[in-house]
Amino acid sequence: MVDASGSDGLVTMMDGADAGATAVILSATRDASFSHEGLMWLSQQLVSAGVTDYRLLSRDSVMLSRHFLSEDAADFHQVALLELFEKLNIEAGEWTTELALIALPAVALIPDHGYAFVYAAGGPGEWLVETQVGRRQYSAWPVGTLFLPASPASKKAVPQTAEELFETILRKDRAWVPLAAVATTLSSILLLATSLYSMQVYDRVIGQGGLSTLIVLTVGVVIAILVELGLKLARSSIMDRAINAIDVDASVSVYARLLSVRLDQMPASLGTLAAQVRGFETVRAFALARIIYLATDLPFAVFFLMVIWMIGGFAVAMVPAIAFVIAAAGGLSLRRAIAKHATNEMSVANMRQGVLVETIQSAESVKAAGAGWLLQGRWNSLSRESANESMKLKQLNDHAAHFSGLMQQLSYVFLVATGAYLAVDGRTMTVGAIIACSIISGRVLGPVAALPGLLVQWGNSKIALDHLEKLFELERDNHGILQSLSPSHVQGKLEVRNVEFAWRGQTTPFALNGFTVQPGERVGVIGSVGSGKSTLLKLFAGVIKASKGVVCLDGMDVQHIAADRRSELIGYLPQTTRLISGTLRQNLTLGLPYVSEDLLMAAIQATGLAEQIAGRPEGLDVRISEGGEGLSGGQKQLVALTRLLMCQSSLWLLDEPTSSMDEGTEERCLMALKEQIRTGQTLVLVTHKARLLDLVDRLVVLTPQGIALDGPKDKVLDALRQRAAAAQQQQSGIVTTKSNLRSSVQAPS
Repeated sequence: MVDASGSDGLVTMMDGADAGATAVILSATRDASFSHEGLMWLSQQLVSAGVTDYRLLSRDSVMLSRHFLSEDAADFHQVALLELFEKLNIEAGEWTTELALIALPAVALIPDHGYAFVYAAGGPGEWLVETQVGRRQYSAWPVGTLFLPASPASKKAVPQTAEELFETILRKDRAWVPLAAVATTLSSILLLATSLYSMQVYDRVIGQGGLSTLIVLTVGVVIAILVELGLKLARSSIMDRAINAIDVDASVSVYARLLSVRLDQMPASLGTLAAQVRGFETVRAFALARIIYLATDLPFAVFFLMVIWMIGGFAVAMVPAIAFVIAAAGGLSLRRAIAKHATNEMSVANMRQGVLVETIQSAESVKAAGAGWLLQGRWNSLSRESANESMKLKQLNDHAAHFSGLMQQLSYVFLVATGAYLAVDGRTMTVGAIIACSIISGRVLGPVAALPGLLVQWGNSKIALDHLEKLFELERDNHGILQSLSPSHVQGKLEVRNVEFAWRGQTTPFALNGFTVQPGERVGVIGSVGSGKSTLLKLFAGVIKASKGVVCLDGMDVQHIAADRRSELIGYLPQTTRLISGTLRQNLTLGLPYVSEDLLMAAIQATGLAEQIAGRPEGLDVRISEGGEGLSGGQKQLVALTRLLMCQSSLWLLDEPTSSMDEGTEERCLMALKEQIRTGQTLVLVTHKARLLDLVDRLVVLTPQGIALDGPKDKVLDALRQRAAAAQQQQSGIVTTKSNLRSSVQAPS
């Protein structure tokens, strides 16, 4: 049966679709319906239907659509849809070839036609469907159609502290705990085999000459030892997998948190920050050690103590029990001292890391100023302090370990003595039982021996967690916004309303009462050094937040717009350009999910970058070192500006785009900007170069006190010339007056 509504060709086949043909059919559906535009359309449908409040960014859809371009990707359509659902916080059901009413709403993958959104049933056997070409009614589906039910997922609680993050990760990856516990339990039970073997050999084999018994016992204990080895290897494998999973989750989460920190919240010392970020490894190590210690080591110490009680009686069991309590008390008494020195050691280590990174980053300036002795002095002082703290921490650890070893030895001596007394006096103990109990007593005190190391880990973990908490306390992009805005386009109207901003440690804030840039205006901002020109652009770009007042884009607070979406809408070129390690191509396409070769070639030819790499055999694959070391400031700016031209933004914020370029390269870039910035697009340009003022129609003169001049470019330039002439004339008058006074003083009376 064919649906009458299928005249557009969407529905051509009936029930009885062969699900086995699904993979073959869908593998041929790599058309535009399954690509970037299709994903964007589908995400909009899911928002309109109330399935999700989240919106898909353009760059996300391009990244997801790459699944459809990969010939090697298995189940590319399913993978992309599941990733889409995860990004939009949608709970996905199970893939199915048969659609039921209870599964609505659902996404349909229709061969040769792309995505469809099934939102309701129109009647018996009929479905109401939104397609990319309009609303349709289906009574049957083409062969190979797949359905994925979609329902709103519960709101995910984003960890607000480092402690919450690690608790979330440990809960997520807790499946390893019972497996490790089972392996440890069986291994610990098998540990008794050697003790019981010794007891049986001394009591039965030697005393009675039972060689056959010896053979059986020996074979049995060897098997137990081999099984125990297998269990230990299994436990190690389980722990390694757990560590790997936790490390990946923690590393990804901490790095994502770092990337989301707003620019004005970044700490002053990046080296110290880098050391603090790596602190998650210390926290993870202690978290796992604590779980194993509390879940297996301590309980089995009690278990082994009960075994000693069963073999030797209460009096014998009390010896390792008392030794355990005394050794644990001794180790815990050093807890505060260990925590103090561990904190000091890690703090000093972080500062040393900061000095090291600062030295590497500023090597040229340090050598030019001959200031190596100053940094060497800092390094030497921190090294001595670090060595002293490490020595004190090691001494405390050694003291605890030696005390634990002392208690183990005393426990062994008194246990043997107690067993011997019972054997001689009441003959309630055998030689084999004494030997077995002495072996097992070492297992009882094993957790105490591990306590000093655990305390050191605890101290290091505590300070590492405190440092990570400081990272989590930093305000992020869109801080305090539950659901940020994601406009599809902007007109480019910028407003500043009673804004104040001060960098960390700055006493006099940048202040601006009112300033507006209308859509399509081209505004140049000039002024003296330190007047706040770059700060103004950063406020417009949203990378920093005003401490007072508001900055708006098209009437929206720029801080309310999703940071990723802002970077798509706004073409912002900062004053300082720092490249990343990788190839030139990677730096040119940084942050751009998909750039065609035609667009790339057009950009590098427009700015003249193509001519600079023409003689390099590697071409665009030439390696760039970290920070762009080895390239001149002009070359770095050229790369950054070329990348900006490929963004094709509707709002341009340029901060000294050609300050380090030669005249020829600057002229090429100026022409490229004139061609790229189309009529109706907004431009705010900060510059000290008169040549770049050809790009603007309006000129603003900024001073530390605010806006001094604002108006059409020609009028503002005339006013500046008049002020300069008046100032020069006034200066000439002052010089003439001083000269006359000097002459009158020197004249004879």
